[in-house]
Amino acid sequence: MCDCSENALVEQPAISLFRELGWQAMGCFKEICGLQGTLGRETRADVVLISKLRPGLEKLNPDIPPEAISLAIEEG
Repeated sequence: MCDCSENALVEQPAISLFRELGWQAMGCFKEICGLQGTLGRETRADVVLISKLRPGLEKLNPDIPPEAISLAIEEG
């Protein structure tokens, strides 16, 4: 029997590819959203993890003022 689900055909192969490319993959199916959430998202509609993005931008751009980082996040 073929597992023709989106998970089997799209999601898992994409996760495998990201891992091969050196990315850290996170399983978020059972994520808890909100203030005490597991990944820092308020809802599942939030596709960007700001708690991870901001430190990454600051590390890659140490000479940019915090206001510019905030503006980049808002515009993104």
